[in-house]
Amino acid sequence: EVSGFFVVEVQVCRRCLRAAVPPCLRAVRLPSVMGVMLLIFCAGGLLSGSSSFALTPPPKQRSLGIRGGGAVETNAIAEAAGWMIGMRTPATLVAGSALSSFMAFSGELACDKSDPFVVKALKRWCLVLLFSSFFFEVFVIFAGTVTSTWLLAVGDDDASKVSHTAVINPMASSVMGFLHRELEFEYVTIRLFFLQGLLCWLSGVAFKFLLPSFNPETPKADKELAKFYSRGLVALVLMMVHYFQRHQNFYKSYFHMCARFAVLLAHRLRDQLPLRNPVLVAALLCTAWTLAAFVNAVKADFDEVTALPPASPPSSKKHAA
Repeated sequence: EVSGFFVVEVQVCRRCLRAAVPPCLRAVRLPSVMGVMLLIFCAGGLLSGSSSFALTPPPKQRSLGIRGGGAVETNAIAEAAGWMIGMRTPATLVAGSALSSFMAFSGELACDKSDPFVVKALKRWCLVLLFSSFFFEVFVIFAGTVTSTWLLAVGDDDASKVSHTAVINPMASSVMGFLHRELEFEYVTIRLFFLQGLLCWLSGVAFKFLLPSFNPETPKADKELAKFYSRGLVALVLMMVHYFQRHQNFYKSYFHMCARFAVLLAHRLRDQLPLRNPVLVAALLCTAWTLAAFVNAVKADFDEVTALPPASPPSSKKHAA
C-alpha cells in the first residue's frame, strides 16, 4: 500500500479455489493498470467456455447475396411503399421543430433600423431557412403518403401507369434500384427534400445562435459561446453533407442529385405541355408569385445596403471661410 501497489485476492469460493489456485497466485502485487488487465483476462478466460459469452468475435459469415446479374429479383412494391412511409416519421419531427422555432423566433427576429446590415441579414435568413425547412419536410410527408398509397394499388385498373406510355415493372433486385429505375423523380424528391429541410433547419438555428455575438452589450463569454454553438451546427451540417455523399447509391454527390432533380422536374413539366390542368397552372402561378416576393425582398435588401447616406449640408463656418 505504501509503494502504490494493491493486492488482488480471490475471495469467491475460497475453499473450492484453494486446491486449484497455487499459493503464489492468491495474493499478487501488481500495478493498478496491470491488475485491471488481469481481471479482464481472467473474466475472459472464465467466459470463453460458453459460446454465447465468448469475448472472441464469431467467425464472419459469408454474405448470401449474389452480385451482378445473378441477383434474384422480387416484387419490391411493398418494401418501396414501406420505405416511403418510414420517411414520414423523421420528416414530421423536423417539420414540427422548424415550425415551432419559426413561431418562437419570429417576434424576436424583427429587424430594427438601428441594426447593422449583418444582423439584419442573419435575422431575415434565419426565418427564411426555418420556413423553407418546414416547406420541404411537409412536402416529404405528403409525397411519401400519396406515392406509397398509389404504389400499393399498382395492378388495379389504370394505377400502374406513371404516365400515358410508361408502365411500372415491380420486379427488382433491390428496393432502391426499383425506385431509381421506375420512380426516380419521386425517389429523388423525397431523399433530397428531407435532407434539404434538415439542413435548412440546422442552418437557421445556427444563425439564431450567432446573433448575440454582434451585440456590444453581450459579455465576452456569451459571445464566444454563441460562436461555439453556431460553428458547431455549421460543422454538423458539413459532416452530414459529407456523410450523405459517401453513402450515395446512384449519384456522384449531393450536388449531382440536385442537378438530377432539376432535370427530372423539367422533364415532368415538359410532359404536361400544353398546360391544360387548371390546378397545375394555378400552382405554377402561385410559385412564380412567391418567388417574385422573395426576389423583391432580396432586391430591397440590396438597395438598402448600396444606398449612400444623404450628403450633410455645409456648415455656416465653411461659408464664412
